[in-house]
Amino acid sequence: MTSPMSPELLAHYQSGHTTIATGLRIERTDGEVFAFTSADHSATIEGVRYLAGPGLDISALSTQAGTSVDNLELTVFPDEDLLTRPGFLAGLWAGARFTLFEYNWADLTMGVHTLKRGWLGQPKINQGAFTIELRSLRQALQQQIGAYTTQTCRARLGDARCLVDLAPLTHTTTVTAVADLYNLTGDAVQADDYYAEGSIAFTSGGNQGVARKVKAYTSGAFVLALPLPFLPELGDNFTAVAGCRKRLNDCRDTFSNVLNFQGEPHSPGIDALTAYPTPGSDAE
Repeated sequence: MTSPMSPELLAHYQSGHTTIATGLRIERTDGEVFAFTSADHSATIEGVRYLAGPGLDISALSTQAGTSVDNLELTVFPDEDLLTRPGFLAGLWAGARFTLFEYNWADLTMGVHTLKRGWLGQPKINQGAFTIELRSLRQALQQQIGAYTTQTCRARLGDARCLVDLAPLTHTTTVTAVADLYNLTGDAVQADDYYAEGSIAFTSGGNQGVARKVKAYTSGAFVLALPLPFLPELGDNFTAVAGCRKRLNDCRDTFSNVLNFQGEPHSPGIDALTAYPTPGSDAE
């Protein structure tokens, strides 16, 4: 989404001899703000310091007609200060808001020309660098809006529609064994499958602040749906929240919360709706 530019900046574009640089402002979901410029020296724009050190490597800017999502990627090389590898692996940059603009690095009084605003996608590792998709505001047009019908529950355990109290279902746990980034064991003592489809969140160690969905749980052993950024160490602490498979019998028998079930378990599936009538049926 572009914005109008000042007459001075427009005249500079039309001069044919420009000193244009690209600026990128990123505000992560934890509130941290990072700003970078493609120029060879830093600049302060609207009270924010844009650093030239990391530099920018952005794919060709592509703007499409209609509601198609624009194609734009940012490639960054991790360092030890700002763009740290642990921060990318922990998912701190996913979902961050960004503003991309151009400006005249030789005369900052001309203002800026905003090219795009939106959100960052999930970083991907590519030969030591991280490639991040810059999703424009059009991305929101692809999101599901309104209610829809499902046989399983559409609420998340403990949310405003579910209303289940998560406090008694949340337990502080310590790592007692580690197999790999997907498999670890804690000192939690719960029945098998108790944490399946639930989540864990580390409160100490190298993975502090990282949360992962639990795929399976048996005798204290957690199997995660996605790998952790770093191998946990014995003694690391995390909280584990019970899971819900979003079935009617889970809501009724496990949580005694059937009145808040947000699904239609008895509605016919697509196979039944599109099937041919059979001889002797009422639809014949």
